[in-house]
Amino acid sequence: MAGVSENGWSPRAGSGWRSWATALCRLLLAAALCLAVTYALRWLAPRLPDPSSAERLAPAAERERALAERNGLAHELLDSIGHTLIAPGP
Repeated sequence: MAGVSENGWSPRAGSGWRSWATALCRLLLAAALCLAVTYALRWLAPRLPDPSSAERLAPAAERERALAERNGLAHELLDSIGHTLIAPGP
């Protein structure tokens, strides 16, 4: 299997305690990287722009429009049923 080496140094650990030390160092480096990214994202979160008021109100306006349309149809239906029940028979 071909390996990568630079100036006689290889990222592949040998056997024995060096392999365990290398694995532990890599694990600690990965954990430190995760912590650094988490800290950076938490630090950036309050600084990111919030949605504008228009963007927050758009879904509410859409729900209001749908509710008004639904209420209008219900009103027309009830009116037609009421007129049918009240209308004099033949």
